[in-house]
Amino acid sequence: DWLGANKKILMQKGGLDEEEAERIVKHRNCFNPEKFFKKLEKEEIKFVSVSEKEFPKRLLPYKHKPYYLFYKGNLPDEKVPCVAMVGARVCSNYGRIVAKGIAKELSEKGIQIISGMARGIDTYSQLGACEGNAETFAVLGCGVDICYPTENIELYEQILKKGGIMSEYLPGTAPLSWHFPQRNRLISGL
Repeated sequence: DWLGANKKILMQKGGLDEEEAERIVKHRNCFNPEKFFKKLEKEEIKFVSVSEKEFPKRLLPYKHKPYYLFYKGNLPDEKVPCVAMVGARVCSNYGRIVAKGIAKELSEKGIQIISGMARGIDTYSQLGACEGNAETFAVLGCGVDICYPTENIELYEQILKKGGIMSEYLPGTAPLSWHFPQRNRLISGL
């Protein structure tokens, strides 16, 4: 339980380095767990910490892995192959068609699609994945309770039915520009 663990335990059992463990110990005193977990339950947001067996194993080797992930729906199945599909937000019609077609074909062959639900290639790859057989997952640069971009609300709902939405950011966190390059490491790692 990371809420009560000291720095040493966080390092040993959580796989954190000293700097990461110190940051957790320092900041958790500002945290009201009861209020926080009630909000998660109400909004059907799940939470997994780096020390739990459900945490995506594909992220564990990375030094800059998140301490935790928030998610709605499911997490990717570790036993099923995944492909990350990302690209230009401003793309050609040809790019949209190809991204959607490739994602659909991969999904029909049982390959999970991971993307960022951003405008352009990300959107069309996840639309294609939703038409296939396998699950698709969006890694957001904001809280999982925020659909960004807002015009993708239908896609957001489709992804929830067909896989899951994930983020390392707390629910309610706005989509700030510096979050997106940081979130890309998770897409790549998964």
